[in-house]
Amino acid sequence: MLVTTAGRVKDSTIKNALHLSKELGSTYINRNKQSVEKLHESYQQDILVVGIERIELYPLKGDTYFFTLILPC
Repeated sequence: MLVTTAGRVKDSTIKNALHLSKELGSTYINRNKQSVEKLHESYQQDILVVGIERIELYPLKGDTYFFTLILPC
């Protein structure tokens, strides 16, 4: 599985994605405005997309899963 960020993100989102990739033992990749479909074609792996308020899992095959982040106040 690869970890990347949503389209337009803050530095903190990139930091979170890098941290998550380490925790999962996965590879972080810069998205460079590529679609998830294009990333699937290029890498042939599931893609975990880290956004500001949620994480989205795009399996190579099957349904997409969304996880809402609950952030401390």
